[in-house]
Amino acid sequence: MAGITSLQSLYKSVLSEGHKEQNAAYPPHIFSEHVNIVTNFIIDSCVKMFPDTTIVGDIIRPFIASKKMMVISGVADFKEDYRNRLALKHFVKSEKKSWKSCGCEDDESYENDPLADSEEKKQKKAAAKAGCVWNDVEVLDVSEFGNRVNHSYKYPTLENPIGCIENGKGIKVCPYDIPYVEITYVMKPSIYNMGYVEQPDHTFVFSTVNTVESQWEDAAFPYLLKGLNTLYAIYTQSAGMQNWNDALKKSGMF
Repeated sequence: MAGITSLQSLYKSVLSEGHKEQNAAYPPHIFSEHVNIVTNFIIDSCVKMFPDTTIVGDIIRPFIASKKMMVISGVADFKEDYRNRLALKHFVKSEKKSWKSCGCEDDESYENDPLADSEEKKQKKAAAKAGCVWNDVEVLDVSEFGNRVNHSYKYPTLENPIGCIENGKGIKVCPYDIPYVEITYVMKPSIYNMGYVEQPDHTFVFSTVNTVESQWEDAAFPYLLKGLNTLYAIYTQSAGMQNWNDALKKSGMF
């Protein structure tokens, strides 16, 4: 099982590489702000590279989930934790398979299922999906979606379905009689916060009170550290507001 990269370990690593013995040089509330900025930058960068770069899946693995969604009136609604789409497929019904035999009536996230990793659950899923055919849904922008729906020969079929993101809250699919789709997506990260108690000498002691801990795993540590070191270096030069994302782009993290 992959280890979790804690906020405290990241904080100490940044101070160590900055050769700072006293943490007064880097207030925890600034560090927390930087962690959230770097987190979203890394996720955005990985989404852009997916699936062309294999390491991407390892870096953002804690945030990747797969979910079957019911399509109602041609639209499947995203869950509240949705951030970015990675892949979208739908099950092609045949004479030998029904929607139910494939388990598509089960609208539960694999990520949040406590039995998802059990051997019994894996065997049941494998048996249910044996012989199933899943087709990718081609995701288009709204205008192209409208054009394709009425196209004379490029119109969508069950073998070549299309979809478009609708107001960031769901996905519209065509043909409209597709009953279920399976989406692989990136979940929204928590807003991290390192709790602390300020000491009389203006240094800080870590506190679990008000701490919202990191979800990142060890595979992301070097990227997190490089991003935080970049922002820390800028902060120590000028504590004023910075274009942090621009600085991260120039850092060559990816």
